[in-house]
Amino acid sequence: YTYIGHSKGLHQTGYDNMASLKETICPLYGVAKAVASSETPSITMNHLTSVVAIKVTNTTEEPLTIEKASLTAEEDIVGSYFIDITKSPVVYKASGETYVKNTAVVNVSDGTALDKGESATLYLAIKPFTAEAGTSLTLSVNNYAKEPKALTSDVTFHAGKIKTLNFAYDKVAPKTVTFDFTENKWDLPVSTSDAGDAGNI
Repeated sequence: YTYIGHSKGLHQTGYDNMASLKETICPLYGVAKAVASSETPSITMNHLTSVVAIKVTNTTEEPLTIEKASLTAEEDIVGSYFIDITKSPVVYKASGETYVKNTAVVNVSDGTALDKGESATLYLAIKPFTAEAGTSLTLSVNNYAKEPKALTSDVTFHAGKIKTLNFAYDKVAPKTVTFDFTENKWDLPVSTSDAGDAGNI
């Protein structure tokens, strides 16, 4: 078996940075057949993962700092898989229900604040698959997800290819009012009338 993406989430430093898509996150495979013992094998390597680029655009008046983004499908897309490379296309079989997930996550550090109209791209490595018409894909940014809509046509995530999904961040943060309940002593002068009335504050 091998891992496709990471079930606990990728870590991306800053925006528009593909450095996390390396080594075991995006495994490769190759097949060489009928190579004579006198020859040196030449193997063409192929990708086992598809890459999703989530392009986030801030459409609000408030600055947006992205800390996390995710893609959720109606089937598992990250985790541990047995790979049958004798088939074309390659066949992926989950190594166990508890070892795969239908949500791929990328956590971001050192992201800067995006002003209205500015965009940033985050990257996910997932199992190649086709989200069929009638099913849905859910994007989430900083735990904010829009109501998923059924796809009107098939969307295929091919191995070795990057597919860009656009997300317009339009969540408006509620305006909050804070009250200071700190109790401080407030000394006020007391005036007393000549008639001996009680003091008035």
